[in-house]
Amino acid sequence: MNSYFGTGRLKPLASTAQGVVVGKHDGSRATLYVGSLDDPVVFYHEAAHEALFTTTIDGSILAVLWHAIDRLGITDARLLKDVSATARALMVSSRFAHEVVATYYGIKMVDDKPGALALAKLPRSYRTYFKTASEVIDPWFKSSFLQVRVILALGNFTFRSPFARRFFQDHSSRSPD
Repeated sequence: MNSYFGTGRLKPLASTAQGVVVGKHDGSRATLYVGSLDDPVVFYHEAAHEALFTTTIDGSILAVLWHAIDRLGITDARLLKDVSATARALMVSSRFAHEVVATYYGIKMVDDKPGALALAKLPRSYRTYFKTASEVIDPWFKSSFLQVRVILALGNFTFRSPFARRFFQDHSSRSPD
């Protein structure tokens, strides 16, 4: 069962006012829907999620937790509850940052005119994600090359929380049995 988009998880990217879903990332793979396969904004948006899930500590831990919940068939009710609660807490605390990085990156990776057109079509929440990053980055960096490097660096910094260190400290003396 693939329930990455269940309660407390990422929402698929809906790029038009009508809410048409054009792409999603489930923690292990990006999916672009027919009709958006040639949309570079959608491609780069999902690529940013991919980068966060595969190159950051917190993203990798969340992807592993979702994999364990959905694909390993955990039968111990207490363990499943603990793993699910941990994944939910990590997702709740990181969803906004995930979408800020992905939305800003997706818009900034394309030329200005197509980026502005795509931004205008996004739902208000995605325009807010974009604005959150643009208000911090754009006044200081005028080059889109630098802007995308900065958002990726901020994403890497943001998703390097002390969560992993605390987890391993808390569990290092426990036996896996």
